[in-house]
Amino acid sequence: MRENVFARLYIKKTRERKHCANLALKFVVGDLLDLDQVKAAMEGVTGAYSCTRSSQGLIDAAAFFAQAAIEAGVKSIVNMSQKPARR
Repeated sequence: MRENVFARLYIKKTRERKHCANLALKFVVGDLLDLDQVKAAMEGVTGAYSCTRSSQGLIDAAAFFAQAAIEAGVKSIVNMSQKPARR
């Protein structure tokens, strides 16, 4: 990664992160179903990528992700959280 450029990871619980120590990562712990927390995590971000596992509340989490991005002025978002299409 370039100098002064980092990725901010929004995670739901604290986990061991020693393997990430040398990477330009910043972790934010929060709840994807809390719009204010998601928006606060997106402040100052230019792009956001959502890749949450399929679970109860996925639709609400996707809606909060999009709404928080709009309110925080994020320029681009990618949402990869839906189940793949199946026959």
